[in-house]
Amino acid sequence: MTDVKRTVVYVARVVTDGVEKVFPPERNLLIEKTKNESLRRERYSVWRLLEYALSDAFDINIRDLSFRRTDGGKWMADGIFFSLSHTPELVCVAVSEEPVGVDIERVRETLSSRTAERILSESELEEYRALESEDCEEFIIRKWSGKEAMFKREGLSAFVPHLYVPTQDNTAFYRLTEREEAYVISVTASSGTRLVDLRD
Repeated sequence: MTDVKRTVVYVARVVTDGVEKVFPPERNLLIEKTKNESLRRERYSVWRLLEYALSDAFDINIRDLSFRRTDGGKWMADGIFFSLSHTPELVCVAVSEEPVGVDIERVRETLSSRTAERILSESELEEYRALESEDCEEFIIRKWSGKEAMFKREGLSAFVPHLYVPTQDNTAFYRLTEREEAYVISVTASSGTRLVDLRD
C-alpha cells in the first residue's frame, strides 16, 4: 500500500468589503498594521482562504493549530503544510500533507530580456532566446512563478532565482483569466495537485 499525499490549491478573489479579525492574533496584528489598503485586503483575503482550505481539504479548524513565523516571514503550523500567495486581484493557497510552495503571478507584457537574464539559468536562457517574441512573456512568468513556488517550498532564506530550475516533475502550472488579465499559478509539491477555483 502506498502513502499518497494530498495537495489541494485554492484560488479566490480579494475581498472588496470590510476586513474582519482573523486567527491567530499575530496574523491579525500584521493585517491591522498594514497601512496600504490594497495589501491589507490581500493579506486578510489569503488568510481567510487558508481558513477555508484547511477545513475543506483536511477538516481542520484553524483555531486548533499553533502558528509560528520564521525569521524569513514564512507562516507555519504543526501537522499541516501550507503556502500563500496574493496579488491585488486574486489570492491563492496550497494546503498539503507534505512541504508545498505556491505562487500566483499576473502575466504582464512589461517583462524584458533584462528580467530573463536576471532570473533564468543558462539552459533556460537558451530556451528563452529560441522562442518567438509573443511567447517570451509567458515563458518568463511561468519560470518566475515556478521558482517562487520552489523557494517557498524549501523555506530558503535568500531567493536566487537563476539557481532554481522548476521541472514538470515537481511543479504544476495552472493558467486562468480574471477580468481579461491572464494569471499563472505554480505549485511545487511531490504529489499531484488539484485546483479548486472559488471565484464563481
